[in-house]
Amino acid sequence: MTLKPTPKQEVMLRSTADFILYGGARAGGKTFAAILWFLYRIHNPHHRGLVIRRNAKDLSDFVDRAFQVYKDLGAKKTGNPAKFTFPSGAIIYTGHLGTDDAYTAYQGHEYDAILIEELTHIPTKILFEKMMGSLRSPHKELKPQFLGTTNPGGVGAEWVKEYWHIGDASKPMGVKFMEEGLTKCFIQATVYDNPHLLEADPKYVKYLESLPDTLRKQWLEGDWSDMDVEGAYYSKQMNTAELADRVGKVPIEPALKTFTFWDLGISDATSIWVMQAYKNEIRAIAYYENNNEGLTHYINWLHDFRDTHGINFTGHYFPHDIEVREMSTGKKRSTFLRSKGISPILVPNKGIMDGIEAARNIIPQVYFDADRCSLGIKALKNYRKEFDDKRNIYKDQPLHDWASHGADAFRYFAVAWTKTRASGDGIKSWGY
Repeated sequence: MTLKPTPKQEVMLRSTADFILYGGARAGGKTFAAILWFLYRIHNPHHRGLVIRRNAKDLSDFVDRAFQVYKDLGAKKTGNPAKFTFPSGAIIYTGHLGTDDAYTAYQGHEYDAILIEELTHIPTKILFEKMMGSLRSPHKELKPQFLGTTNPGGVGAEWVKEYWHIGDASKPMGVKFMEEGLTKCFIQATVYDNPHLLEADPKYVKYLESLPDTLRKQWLEGDWSDMDVEGAYYSKQMNTAELADRVGKVPIEPALKTFTFWDLGISDATSIWVMQAYKNEIRAIAYYENNNEGLTHYINWLHDFRDTHGINFTGHYFPHDIEVREMSTGKKRSTFLRSKGISPILVPNKGIMDGIEAARNIIPQVYFDADRCSLGIKALKNYRKEFDDKRNIYKDQPLHDWASHGADAFRYFAVAWTKTRASGDGIKSWGY
C-alpha cells in the first residue's frame, strides 16, 4: 500500500504543536492523515496511543481503514474496542463516546498521543479538557501530542473555533502559536487538497459544489464564519432582533417575576431559559445548559443564580416527559423536583411545527442578554431543518443536533406564553 501523504497532510505530520487541528472541510483526507500520524511512534515500545470516535459505528470504520495500513507493518488487531499491537510493543487503543461514563473512562490512563476524530462532536471544552488529563508521557522521547480532525459545525463547533482561534487574522492557519503554555496549530484541508479523491471520485466534488450556499461554504470551502444558517427556522427573527438592538445588555430586576423553561436531556444536554417580563417586553436574562448531569446539578445552578441576583422564581415550566419515571429509581422526575422545592408546570403538548411558529411569533418581543444567553442565542440561530443528502434538499423536520436543546426549551417557553396570553390571565401569571 502506498503511504505517500498529500502536501497538506505532510504539513500536519511535520507539526510539532502540542495541539493540532486538521481538516475543516469534507473530504480533505483527515482519516488517512490521522492513521499516518501514529506511524512516527510505533517503533518505540513505550508508545501508547488512543483513538476516539463519537460512536461505535464510526470507530469501526476507522479501525478497518487503519488495519489496512498497520497490518503491513506487523500490527495485530485484538479486542473490542480494538487495539493494535506492533512488533516493538507499541500499542494503539481505540474507544468511543457511546456510554454515560465515556468521558471519565480514561482517567488515570497515560497516552502520549491522542486522536479525536470529528472533534466538534465533543459538546464542551470542559469535557475535552477532562479527556486531555490522560495526555501525558513519562518518556522524554515521546512528546505528548494531540490531534483533532473535524468539519465545521457540530455540537462543539463554537468551543473548537475559539480554542484554535479559527478566523483570527493574528493566528494564521498552518502557523503554530502559543497560548497558556501550550502550542496550537490549525491546518485546513479541503477536497481540493486531496488529489487522490479528486481523481477517483470527481462526482463528489460536483455534489459539494451543488449544495445550498451555507452548506457549500462549510463542506466544500471549510468556512467557519458565523453566518446565517441555511434552512434555519429563526434566522430572520434573530437577525431582526440584532438590528433592533434587542440583543445586548439586559438588566435583571429582582422585583419582576422570574420563570424558567426547560428541555430535559437523558443522554444529552439539559437546557434552561430564564425569563422575566415587563409590560409587553420579555427579557431573556439567562440561559444554561450542561451534559450528563443529574437534576440536582441544575437545581443547584438555579439556587446559585437566585442568590447571586436576589430574585425569586415564580414558575418552572417543563415538557410532558417530566412525568417519565427514572429507570434507576422508579420515581417520576416531577416527584424528585417537588421534593427539592420545585413544582413543575406542564407546557401544553403542542406539535413541533406549531411550537416553532409560536417561537417565531414571540421572538420580536424578546430582549436577549448577549452574554448570559450567548449559547442559547447560538442555538436559536443554528436550529435548522434536516438536510437530505440523497435528494439534495431540506426535509420538513428539524435536525436533532447540539442546537436542538436550547431551541426546544425556547419553543416550550413560546407555547406556554401563547397559551397564557390566549387564556386571558397573562397579567396574573406574568405580573405586568
